Amino acid sequence: MSSVRVEEPTLRRIVLERGVALSRAGHDAWICESACEDAPPADAFSLIGPELKLRPVVIVHECSGRLHSALLDCCRGPHPRWDTERAWYDAMRLGSGVEAAHTARAVEFHCVDLALGYASVTSRHVRVWGDRAPGNRPVDYLAGRELGFRFEALVVAIWRCYNSLRRPLWARFGESGSMPASLPATLKQAGGIPQELAERVQVSLDRFGRRVKEYRDCIEHYVPVFFSDGALMERRDPGFWACSVFVADNPVVRSTGGFTWHGRVDALSWGWRAAVEVLQLANAIAAAASVPDRGTAYR
Repeated sequence: MSSVRVEEPTLRRIVLERGVALSRAGHDAWICESACEDAPPADAFSLIGPELKLRPVVIVHECSGRLHSALLDCCRGPHPRWDTERAWYDAMRLGSGVEAAHTARAVEFHCVDLALGYASVTSRHVRVWGDRAPGNRPVDYLAGRELGFRFEALVVAIWRCYNSLRRPLWARFGESGSMPASLPATLKQAGGIPQELAERVQVSLDRFGRRVKEYRDCIEHYVPVFFSDGALMERRDPGFWACSVFVADNPVVRSTGGFTWHGRVDALSWGWRAAVEVLQLANAIAAAASVPDRGTAYR
């Protein structure tokens, strides 16, 4: 009886912050896709490190002729998305976690899409301009809107995921009656939530959730929050191009005339951190919601 050969995935591409991408060019050879034409030869992996403050955001594997992208977890390795799906299994048996699992996957999809969009912009810049770009910090006006649209989709997905987490929380810890309309309201009304989990949810809302909602509300009801003048392309040592698209420091003002940009909040770097935060919160809630109280069993 013949055995089925399982092909090991091969790492093909790593996308860093600022749209800097590394591609495999051979068995042990890697190149930087946005390297300047006159840059001296260098180890592509030297771009990953504290000196340049560039962290890997997405990895792309090839397996059986297909490419698979995965979101990384803020310097701690690949995000355990399969663990997320398995953890949601018990909650989905209740009919309470299906939406949350779906929105968590949407968050990962849109964050990967934003990172790949950044990489596409920097690679395109090198192909079109090479080293003939006007100065070391030119602006790509078209790319700014292109990446801004992707950021908007990510922000909407993240807030949708936050709110969907109220369903397993309410099913597991809520009282009788109608489910609250938002996660913050659920946190106040579901008195059975363990203190440690309640604090974890509150910290997440304080650190990212409220700002995500401010961005989402401004985007959906008022004005865009990204810098409309375009994407800033920056030539950096030791010889590569990087990209930044800034979003407003203060979306709560809901007015382009009142926005400030002093914090230089990059859409990918901030959106990635917010995405990982809500995915980690989903894991925590999934684990808690799938463990019944003593003497109680879900069927």
